Amino acid sequence: MEHQGDPSRESFAWAFLDAAADAVFVHDRSGLILDCNLAAWRLGAGAAGGPGSLRELISPEDWEEVAAGWSALSSERPFEREADMTVLEAGLAHVSLRSALVAVGGERLVVTTCRDVTAYRDLQEALRIANVAAEAALTARASFIANVSHELRTPMNAIIGLSHLTLREAGVPDRAREYVEKLNDAASSLLGLVEDVLDLAKMDAGRMTTERVPFSLDELFETLESLLAERAHAKGVGFSVEIEADVPRLLLGDPLRLRQVLINLLGNAVKFTTSGWVRLVCRHAPSSEEPAHLEFEVTDTGVGIDPELHDVIFEPFAQADSSTSRRFGGTGLGLNISHRLVGLMGGTLDFESAVGCGTTFRFALRFGQMNHELDLQRRAAGAAPIRLDGLRALLVDDHPLNQIVGAELLRAAGAQVDLANDGSEALSRLARPDHGYHLVFMDVQMPVLDGVEATRRIRAFPHLADLPVIAMTAQVFGEDRRRSLAAGMSDHITKPIEPIVLLSTAERWFRAPTGADGARRPDQTVE
Repeated sequence: MEHQGDPSRESFAWAFLDAAADAVFVHDRSGLILDCNLAAWRLGAGAAGGPGSLRELISPEDWEEVAAGWSALSSERPFEREADMTVLEAGLAHVSLRSALVAVGGERLVVTTCRDVTAYRDLQEALRIANVAAEAALTARASFIANVSHELRTPMNAIIGLSHLTLREAGVPDRAREYVEKLNDAASSLLGLVEDVLDLAKMDAGRMTTERVPFSLDELFETLESLLAERAHAKGVGFSVEIEADVPRLLLGDPLRLRQVLINLLGNAVKFTTSGWVRLVCRHAPSSEEPAHLEFEVTDTGVGIDPELHDVIFEPFAQADSSTSRRFGGTGLGLNISHRLVGLMGGTLDFESAVGCGTTFRFALRFGQMNHELDLQRRAAGAAPIRLDGLRALLVDDHPLNQIVGAELLRAAGAQVDLANDGSEALSRLARPDHGYHLVFMDVQMPVLDGVEATRRIRAFPHLADLPVIAMTAQVFGEDRRRSLAAGMSDHITKPIEPIVLLSTAERWFRAPTGADGARRPDQTVE
């Protein structure tokens, strides 16, 4: 296109603009094109045999806003907007407009640059659709795994619970006791695998959350020792847990996730150590003056990790050696889950290792610190069993084996237990003002009337508004817990049920003081 005036400087400027890929228009505020570069000419500025108007190119849907922007244009602030534009031979294109005022021969004109962003917008839309599809796939996978987990947990609750009850019986032959113990160990291993796969699904779906609740570090370490020391000693491996003297014992944090990480790390240490020792130490985090900023260190004298594998050891399904899964077992999920859980709690899991010389894993976390001592009566009692004499409980579950396990555990502690097969039966028993129950243990998924809806209806009765209803379910997603509590449930325990969790939860709500409104409220420890 020929440009008016041709001094050398102007000629150079237009030669430069003609080489540009973006279309450049010089026009007045009404859109009348006075000049343009070659890219603009090809775009369609000369379609009618002359420069024409930008109104002929910009879509009617965008024209009014673009024209209004030009009318209000000032030299201090350019006008920017995206719009659809008709392009010769290519149809409609999506362009990014940028307009600025310039002085040309004493006249104020508008220079507008148009960049075709059609491909970019199409890519964004494709990415959005792909992202929606990926999120839907993750959600579907997480829901599928959650449902499978629920179906697995129900029979596992019966296996673990019945084996626990059998081992408590006097007179069980030694050989039968050995078989039941091995059955219990195998079920616990299977439960660990289910937990790992479920946790991985929750993390991938962004549904993993942490809690901030009071807990005792001493009790947590005692639990770890009781779970793993016997396994280590059976291999001839020493096992010890230690909390340094100046570490606060009463904390606010997520004890379940912390316990899960430490069990994974200690379990791996025991598994990969054939001689020597495994040790867990908790101390103040180095270079930190916060009293509740704590470092956890798990050290073993096991096989160690090849330095070449350091970068992949936290990847899912990774093993430090191709023969590891055959020699030691496992899926390779534990370290990946531990690494992600520590990150979720605000820390970083790292390690040092040398082949044949053992491994040390460590991480540091910040906790809230309690401002007073908890009631230590329960801990002072040591191994004294929990007694529930005088408690009358209603256990609602559609699975006969789960009924047996839950009822027998409660009855062994002195409680009186009645059974209901679904929420409808439970409502029939509770509707009478003189029902006499202190607690209700409510399964969540049941036919006829599920636990969530049954609890909503229970809360509609004035005389049941404050009756403790404890969810007892194999559903373990955080939103499942929130849904149960939102329906009016007082607490939430998961299957397979640990006997100590069931009994301590029952004791806590049964012994809870009654407020002025008649509601039972377990003692809460505050920060």
